[in-house]
Order: sequence, then C-alpha cells, then structure tokens
Amino acid sequence: MPANLLQSASIPSSPNDGRPGINADPTPKPPSSRSRKRREKRRAARAALITGDKDNNIVSASDVVGGKSRPLITAAQAERRVAEDVKELWNGRDLVEARYYFATLDPEHRHLLVSKLASSALDRREDDVKLVAELFSSVAGELCTEKDFETGLSDIVETVDDLSVDVPKAYSYVARLLIGTRLPYTKVAELCNRITFDGIQSYLRDTVEYCMNDH
Repeated sequence: MPANLLQSASIPSSPNDGRPGINADPTPKPPSSRSRKRREKRRAARAALITGDKDNNIVSASDVVGGKSRPLITAAQAERRVAEDVKELWNGRDLVEARYYFATLDPEHRHLLVSKLASSALDRREDDVKLVAELFSSVAGELCTEKDFETGLSDIVETVDDLSVDVPKAYSYVARLLIGTRLPYTKVAELCNRITFDGIQSYLRDTVEYCMNDH
C-alpha cells in the first residue's frame, strides 16, 4: 500500500464493525483448508523430487475417472494459482521453491506457468530474465516438457518485435529465455519461423546464437 494511503488510513477501534482494529480478537486464525492442502501438496512434491519418485501422484497431478485421466484443477483455477506462484517468485527469488511450482501443477497447465513467468520477467529487469531462464533450465526435461516450453513461449516469440517497442532488449531477453529451456536449436528455429517477417526471424535466431556463445 502506498505511504500516503497508509498515513490516511484510520484504524477502527470498534470490535463490532467487521474490520480488524485495536480491540479485535488477536487470536491467530487457522489457515484455510485451501492453504493447508496446497502446503501439503508441495511437501509431497518436495519429497518426491528429493527421492526421485517421478511416479508420485502429486507430481503427475492427474486423476483417473472411468479409466480416463483428467486435470485436478480447471484452467481458470490454474491461472489463479500461476499468478500466485509468479508473485511468490518475485518476492522470494528462491529457485528451489520455484521448482515446486511446476511439480505441484498439473502437467496439462504447466505451459501457463511458462508463459506467465516469461511475460512477467520481460516486464522487469535483466536479472529477472536471467532468474527465469535459470529456472527453465532447472525444470527442463524433468518437470517441464519441450511441448510445454514451445506452447508457453510461442506467443511471446511471435510478438517479440512489438515487445521491443516497450522493452528495448526484448530480443536478447527472449533469446535468453529460449536458451534456458534447453530446447534443441531446431526447435528454437521452428519457433522463430512463426514470426511473420523474415528479417525478424533471422535476427532473433542470430541473437540466440550470440547469447549461446556467452557474449
């Protein structure tokens, strides 16, 4: 909350006005069942990652009904959760914890996390782009498939020229994110080829090659 709002905000003293105040009951409230379930799910995923149990039900995050697999949460629920995870990453910048964002999210929705992380990083600083690229590299092949990365980054790659209007380093930032995915160069080239203009295609490919050489 901005400082001016904090200064102007008044603290209610009545315990009956429905808002926390000086006379409000100080007894800590137990966490909601949703919060508890999420923490339990992350702890299970953490244990699975440590032990290498990739068949753990939490990591696979699918349910079987009538012999058919289905996601445990809806796309709308996944989007809300992804938004929370991205916010947590910027607050804590903990890559170990960030791996659990992928581990505890249904595989069907992990491309959403890829997309949100990338787009959020592009709105921030270069260090933030490097952090997300490092996270991508950490989960690539284990918790995030090539298809997840391709789906999650395709829109960003296709609109990189538009992004460069507001983000001068958009090409190098997107290139770093692509390198972080550890996608084969042929896959990266395929993504670049989705760009409408040939000149931009080749420029992004050249930028990826340049960044791969640690310049």
